Amino acid sequence: MLEEIKFLRSGIAKELKKLRIENDYTQEDVSLKSGVNIGTIVRYEQGSVTASLDKLCEILEIYNIDLHIFFKLIYEKMYRNNN
Repeated sequence: MLEEIKFLRSGIAKELKKLRIENDYTQEDVSLKSGVNIGTIVRYEQGSVTASLDKLCEILEIYNIDLHIFFKLIYEKMYRNNN
């Protein structure tokens, strides 16, 4: 279970960064659009801090992605890496 949590945290960080880059946003853009401090955005993308569900939803709204789709993407990658 602990290994799954580590992977999930890492997956959230990687996916947030990937979404930002795919949408051609800077971390500052995401900060301004979401109201989340830029330093916090950086830490979310590094995986050193995990966003609360409320903050994560605010950020995902920028990319027009539902929370369940976001986690589905992460778990699909987790499944592929374990097989």
